[in-house]
Amino acid sequence: MNLYLVRHATALSEFDDPLRGLSAEGLADIETVAGIVAGSGAKPKRIVQSGKKRAAETAEVLARHLRFTGTIELGDGLEPMDIADTWLDRIDSLNEDLMLVGHLPYMGKLASLLLTGNKERHFIEFATATVLCLKRGGRGAWYIGWMLTPENNQAVAHGSTLNGCSIPGDE
Repeated sequence: MNLYLVRHATALSEFDDPLRGLSAEGLADIETVAGIVAGSGAKPKRIVQSGKKRAAETAEVLARHLRFTGTIELGDGLEPMDIADTWLDRIDSLNEDLMLVGHLPYMGKLASLLLTGNKERHFIEFATATVLCLKRGGRGAWYIGWMLTPENNQAVAHGSTLNGCSIPGDE
């Protein structure tokens, strides 16, 4: 099973948009990242987003690039300050690929919890428009398949490696 953890793309300020939709930069970033993710062969069976406008718009761009034919779901427990444990049991009971689109610090805590068992052990930096692909291995252990950010998408486009991680399209 693959689990795709996504932090929303850059949003407008509350002054410019009280609901904080994506900025032009954020939209451009997630369009580029989503194109590369689609090229990796990612095929989530479900896409779940937090309900905030910036997460919903990020999920919509990813769904379009992935040619996702399902309905993007509104999920509880994906807000910035929600408890990471909320999705742990849900994920453990799944066998189909899942994409969760949310916020910091939540995404970092969920990744840490899955990878180390400790949600406070932060070691993954989730820039905006980041997609982290976690793979479930034997005995339910999770490991990093790849991670894509707006900053490293140029390296991927030119065939470079990302610190030894498999790159979408190289598998």
